[in-house]
Amino acid sequence: MLNFQTFSTWIVIDGVSSDEFNLEHKLVDGIMHVSCWIPSETGKNFQVHFRDKGGRTSNAYVYIDGNKCGGRVLRRNKTAHVNGLRVSSTVLRPFVFSNLSFTGSYLRLSSLLSTPRRRVLCFQKRKICPC
Repeated sequence: MLNFQTFSTWIVIDGVSSDEFNLEHKLVDGIMHVSCWIPSETGKNFQVHFRDKGGRTSNAYVYIDGNKCGGRVLRRNKTAHVNGLRVSSTVLRPFVFSNLSFTGSYLRLSSLLSTPRRRVLCFQKRKICPC
């Protein structure tokens, strides 16, 4: 589980919280980034879970490979999750681990990342101001 202050997030695969490795906290341009890697298997569905134990309601957003893929309102100390990308008002495309291919300048990087393959999942939390 990734934790920062009162916010936690984790990935669930087949109903089980994924193991996390190489947990890192880095300050980049004044913003704290918390990261890790998880094992994945091509074709497996996954969900992104959140919890905020802070005193205010907040929003959590999921970004995968730079693309916004939904979010949830987090009530104090309640768990929420996102399990796919809404592509229409009636269709939700589930999150699925895909195969990664590296080409060109990424070939050197791919040898470093060959086990496991990495995808970029980002989570953003924003406080909701009371009106």
